[in-house]
Amino acid sequence: MNGPDGWLGYGVGDTDDDTLPRNAGNWHAVSLINEKLSAKYQWARDMGVQPGPDYTETTAAAILEFCGRVGIEPVLDPNGNAVATLAMRTRLGSYPPPPPPRHACLTFSGTWAPPGVGYPSDVAQACADVVEEIPAQAPWSFGPVPPGGIGSPSYAESVSIAVEWAVGWLLDNPTRTFLIGGYSQGAEAASRVYAELLPGGRCEHLRKNFVAGYTFGNPCRPEARTFYNDPAPTVGAGIAVWRLDPGTLDWNWIDCAAAGDIYTSTPVGNNTGVIMRDAYEMAVKLQLHDFMRFAGDFGDSVWKLVQDATEDIPAALDAAGRGLGFVMTNPPTARHISYQFDEARPGQTHVALAIQHVRDWSARREPNSPATQAAA
Repeated sequence: MNGPDGWLGYGVGDTDDDTLPRNAGNWHAVSLINEKLSAKYQWARDMGVQPGPDYTETTAAAILEFCGRVGIEPVLDPNGNAVATLAMRTRLGSYPPPPPPRHACLTFSGTWAPPGVGYPSDVAQACADVVEEIPAQAPWSFGPVPPGGIGSPSYAESVSIAVEWAVGWLLDNPTRTFLIGGYSQGAEAASRVYAELLPGGRCEHLRKNFVAGYTFGNPCRPEARTFYNDPAPTVGAGIAVWRLDPGTLDWNWIDCAAAGDIYTSTPVGNNTGVIMRDAYEMAVKLQLHDFMRFAGDFGDSVWKLVQDATEDIPAALDAAGRGLGFVMTNPPTARHISYQFDEARPGQTHVALAIQHVRDWSARREPNSPATQAAA
């Protein structure tokens, strides 16, 4: 509504302009005024204020009442109806417009990294305009392996804690669209959360909300599967005995797997891979807070490794050599901790690829916001 000196604000007869972009200062301005009044104040509801894009005489009456209650001098049109000025809209809380809704992005940290730190979080934070990072809460520990304390949960226990937390979050937020991102230990947790979305999983009914997933150094990576149109898929598979079934995955899930990172490129189909996986299983169970269970797990695991080694000594030596070579790089485990530098394809690092992936898939569908959830 214009006055003698130019634009005054919104008044009776004004309607939202649906052609305005989401980032415009007056996007859904009248709707936001009506929504704020009716949502915040019983007296406004009693007056008959309804959500909607039209500035009615009822809206004007409620604006006049609001100005009186908060001590703002009302601006009136020639007919005596209150006008919603910028100052009044700001005081009401209907300006500026709320940010666009974002997908949730559950991130799963690597070993010893606090929640919200590491490659998955780097990707989510680089895409903060389209996703809201939700760091999975877990100790991300590796038993008593330094810097963990003697009573720290094992790697496997930490993964289980993360999975339970994430499943709980998804069940508590059943209308949120979401992505999943994980690194190393966190990639195993992310993979197991994805499995909960499959038939028979606790979150099967929420599969419709899943947007995309991405991992770095995934111990549960299927054999030779990385990302769509990979010019040179990394050979091997994750080092974990349990791995994702490639038949359940679409290309909205990518595994960034550097060649030489044994967490995600362990041989498949030979005894070298069997021995490496048995050694990994022993390591991830390592904990000292339950000594009787530790003794049983350790004894069973050592006996399995002895059997592996005596049945195929060359394979045992090959497995040991691969493990030592991985650890003895400079810096140690270099291929597992260089995804920000290592190229997934010429000119694009794994982290940059994951950022592109998140942006691509996030743009393919409308997100459900917390506000949408509350209204559902």
